[in-house]
Amino acid sequence: MPAFRQLLIITLACASVWLPLSQTSAETTQTKPQNSYRVEMVFFTFNSPDNFEQENWQQGLPSPDPAHALNLFGGQSAPGFRALPATAYQLDAAAQRLQASGRYTVIGHIAWVQPGLSIGHAVPIEINMGANYAPLYPSLTQPRFTMRNGQTVEIPAQQQLYQLTGTVKIVLSRYLHLYTDLVLRVPTEPASLPAPAGTQTMPPGALPIDAPQLVEDVPVIQDPQHARPAAGGTLTDVHIVEHRRTRSRVLNYVDQPMLGILFEIWPIGNSR
Repeated sequence: MPAFRQLLIITLACASVWLPLSQTSAETTQTKPQNSYRVEMVFFTFNSPDNFEQENWQQGLPSPDPAHALNLFGGQSAPGFRALPATAYQLDAAAQRLQASGRYTVIGHIAWVQPGLSIGHAVPIEINMGANYAPLYPSLTQPRFTMRNGQTVEIPAQQQLYQLTGTVKIVLSRYLHLYTDLVLRVPTEPASLPAPAGTQTMPPGALPIDAPQLVEDVPVIQDPQHARPAAGGTLTDVHIVEHRRTRSRVLNYVDQPMLGILFEIWPIGNSR
């Protein structure tokens, strides 16, 4: 079992002691259709640089498409969907436990109510959270141009570069299912300039000399509005495309080397 997963299990086991199992929120005491659910998610990153360096993160993959997603936390609405305020959160103690461990950084905590919908009707929820790196990497907010059918076509660039962006989707069938299509943007810089040909031999399994390495400059990550990236620095995309079958009324988590998601799904009308 990877070390990051073992640490997460230990942390969550401790956190579960703090969960208010007997508490009933105002949201669950109201009479709602049985196929309506309360969803809560805590997103957190792993602080160990080893988690980044143990993978070769493929770049150039298709970005999450928010065109058909509901930006529920950006003011959009849809029948049966409702964002919940922070005062209704039930996983505060677990989130605090993760943050206090020093091994993880909580970058987002959200909750909402939604109907239980089949795969053909399920609505993705748009996710934009964490630091906005746009002021640090202005070149990444410029449009790109490509040739299509002999004509130059402009590809618009994103004006906001949030640390975590994409969609999550809850699907109801025989079981509940969680689908994620997320990108975690990680500040990186070249490890070094390429060595002249013939001057260095790569050991078996080693990363190429120009492979990106994690930026450990805390001000860049913690205070992006005032910090500046290292020369040659950029953002490496870590794609988290997952499908998990899950159950309601239990504490669930998705763990990936760079991102974890702690979540619960409760039918409306059932107390905790």
